[in-house]
Amino acid sequence: MTADFSPDGQFLATAGVDTTVKLWRPDGTLFKTLRGHQGNVRNVQFSPDGQWLASAGDAGKVQLWTVTGERVRTFRTDFQGIWGLAFSADSQTLVVGGPSHPLEIWHIDGRRITLVD
Repeated sequence: MTADFSPDGQFLATAGVDTTVKLWRPDGTLFKTLRGHQGNVRNVQFSPDGQWLASAGDAGKVQLWTVTGERVRTFRTDFQGIWGLAFSADSQTLVVGGPSHPLEIWHIDGRRITLVD
């Protein structure tokens, strides 16, 4: 199970072994179920500016969603599974890490910027 609060506190994102990401309201009511992953979802992360939600897991793909749960794009990484995910402070870049590979750095427009060993 993984979880993250949106910066404004309006949503809680959770995910796990059922291949979905769930967005919850602060009172505990389900707002939306996000589908699109194949396999366990290991990471959910809201961007610092509160505009984006990224999710990633065992299939090696990162899904980028709007904060209200509309899928924007999919990043196809070189990883078999993704174990780490983080936004830059300006919310324009994602760093993605697998179990034993270098890190991949992506722009949110879908361009892979570089690999970091």
